[in-house]
Amino acid sequence: KVAAVAKAAAAAAAAATAAAAAATAAAASDQQKRQIGSFFREVDADADGQIEPQELREYLGHSVGGKDFDTEREIRDAVDGVTKALDSQDVGSTISEEELMQHLTSGDQMMLTTHKVQRWVRYGLGFPQYAEQFAANAITALDFPALIADHGAALREDLGVTSGLHHGKLMRALKRQILGLGSNPSEPLLVRASAINATAIAVQWAPPETLGAPPVHAYVVQRREGGNPQWETDGQCTADDTTYVARVQPRAPSGGGG
Repeated sequence: KVAAVAKAAAAAAAAATAAAAAATAAAASDQQKRQIGSFFREVDADADGQIEPQELREYLGHSVGGKDFDTEREIRDAVDGVTKALDSQDVGSTISEEELMQHLTSGDQMMLTTHKVQRWVRYGLGFPQYAEQFAANAITALDFPALIADHGAALREDLGVTSGLHHGKLMRALKRQILGLGSNPSEPLLVRASAINATAIAVQWAPPETLGAPPVHAYVVQRREGGNPQWETDGQCTADDTTYVARVQPRAPSGGGG
């Protein structure tokens, strides 16, 4: 009985997870779904409805490329990473269009808000000149397949990326994000706070031991008050900064003065 109950509970949990994923996927518009499908079919060279490791290997080597994928070992490791990140619905090592859609629309997707995409373009890729255009066009991860379609026509025509060098770097970065390539950094080290004077404190830290891929591009400083469990963002620094100074001020009810 215990085994049967555990099995039923596991099935119910799996069904709930699938239902949640389906509900989240509905956030993608019909046009975005078509573009995601077009990207999938570009990688699925034999058009059998599944991306096999060899197809992924060919795509990474020829279409993404770059210094991170210029050896067979780097490409093999990347294929393993993409498969692990996206292939979640079955036992095999192939990736379906549904799994790609789930990856791009899941709650774990870091680029589902315009603000995070803008920060990534500005700090992660080092292109502040294009960050505002990404924000103005409300670009999220669901739009990345449309940006790389037709050899990146939308990047040039809608976002003003006319430099061939910049265009190539953005194309590779967008493809990496679509495929879930990369890793998160570890926690910052030696985080400490000290008083500067009666109204200001300095928060300092050392870079994390593992910078992630792509590497850390910004630090976000958060605070919380008293017993409030909710953290609020106080500010952010670029990856070159490891000190943040905050001012502490008394707060009174409206009209209370002082």
